[in-house]
Amino acid sequence: MNGTDLARFTGGPVPTDQTQRQTLARLLVESPALWLDLLRGNALLLADGPGRGTVFYHDPHTKEYTGGLPFLKGWCGRRHGVARVLHLDFFHTRSGHPCFMIPADSYEDMRERFFAELEWFDLLFPPEGRKGRLFVIDRAIFGIETFARFTARHDRLLTWEKRYAGDGWVEGASETAFVLTRPRNRSDDLLEWTFRVQEQPWRRDPAWRRFVVRATNPEGRTIEVAALCSDPAVAVTDAVTLIFSRWLQENDFRILDRHFGIMQMTSRRSQTYADLAQTLTDRPVESIEYRELHAAAAALRRSLQKLLYDRERVVDTLKQMDRDSAGARLRLDRDMPAIKRRFEQCQADPDACGKHLRELAALGALAGELELCRNALRKAARGRPKLETRREALQAGIDSAKSQSDALEQRLKAANREDSKLRFLAAEGACRPETAAKHLMDCTKIVARNVFYCLLGEFRRHYNSAGQQNDDLAILRLVTRAAGIMDLRDGVLHIGLWLRASLEPAMRAAINRFLADVSARISDHFQGRAVPVQISLLQDAPQL
Repeated sequence: MNGTDLARFTGGPVPTDQTQRQTLARLLVESPALWLDLLRGNALLLADGPGRGTVFYHDPHTKEYTGGLPFLKGWCGRRHGVARVLHLDFFHTRSGHPCFMIPADSYEDMRERFFAELEWFDLLFPPEGRKGRLFVIDRAIFGIETFARFTARHDRLLTWEKRYAGDGWVEGASETAFVLTRPRNRSDDLLEWTFRVQEQPWRRDPAWRRFVVRATNPEGRTIEVAALCSDPAVAVTDAVTLIFSRWLQENDFRILDRHFGIMQMTSRRSQTYADLAQTLTDRPVESIEYRELHAAAAALRRSLQKLLYDRERVVDTLKQMDRDSAGARLRLDRDMPAIKRRFEQCQADPDACGKHLRELAALGALAGELELCRNALRKAARGRPKLETRREALQAGIDSAKSQSDALEQRLKAANREDSKLRFLAAEGACRPETAAKHLMDCTKIVARNVFYCLLGEFRRHYNSAGQQNDDLAILRLVTRAAGIMDLRDGVLHIGLWLRASLEPAMRAAINRFLADVSARISDHFQGRAVPVQISLLQDAPQL
């Protein structure tokens, strides 16, 4: 099929980046809320989506921005640090399918963004379904005020307890134990995680349930964590399974990145915060003057700390020098007269000295040590003035730094500490990406992903039943992107697909069973309106 043929099914194709951008711009003008209509249609694909399910995961998928524009910085998991970022805030269903996404920058904290995004997410639900839902969110949502907002909305939250100190397990207390299994390479190749759970009221708010969990992975490594939940009805095993299944979102982010290009920018346009001032809620931040004075005071304190440290080292050296000099002078004063007397006796009576050669040798050694003491005293006398000069210079630097620090502290007290966040960002020239086109495109990609996964569910029934490895996603992508030929024979449209891969017989048989099932469903759907179809794999490359 070429572009003209494809247009019979989908309308005119959008073959280039430029025409794609033009089409997106036109759609945004004609229907600004088209992204929401796409997500409403997407919800119809999902058995546990908005309006049907009651459990949803939320997590931001963060993209590092490497361009030259001054976007705001935030935490980037890929960098394990702070960088200029764009967040894609996702809601996923309990089974791991994306059902809502909205882009955001770091102007607002995730705890603030969540409730603003929840207002849009509610529009995918009937009015009676906009409360009583359980949201499973990482510890970034943690906060007493945030928890109160969930309670006020009549929604539930399940999250990790932040900064858990490992002190919640009570030996001998009642506990719930269960095993969670997950397939590894095949549907019958299962890995087991063992959980022991103790439930207790949270000491900061007894209305919240606290689950202290000891989890053991298939390799036998055990960790202890705690989770908090405001849902009084959810079962312990359900709650623990949900919080430990958050990897569903991370796995899907990888699929969305790799196969659907969810991290592509789509549009390079941006908006300055000076232009956005009328549309955003302003917040107080530290003023530029206060930040600069605070940074200067911190640098001065660091300099003062170094001066104080150096001065104390010089003082310690002088004190040690005084102790060594005092000890050397004491030895000289104590032992030198005795040595002199013995040598004078030897000079007066040489014969007597010959009888005490060993004593004389000891006296000579002692005299050598005393000479070393005398040299140490001379060295101390020469070095002391330099150290005293160094101490005085350091003290002068300390006095000057203290004076400057006192002056800065006075300026800090007089400075205006708070300023407008928007005014600050405008002064810095900060901007944010214009994400309307990306948002519309990404919602389209989410629909495409879920359409594909609906087909994947059917494909797995045939593929995994044949005992094949869990490369079903890759194989189905290969099948859906295959080239082939169409031939109308005996009133049936035969479609032969040519896979550019060598497949095992069992794998080919599973794919053909899947294609036969799809063919039957297509023929039944179009019965009386079109000829039946029969889709199958070609044995060899097509001969045209």
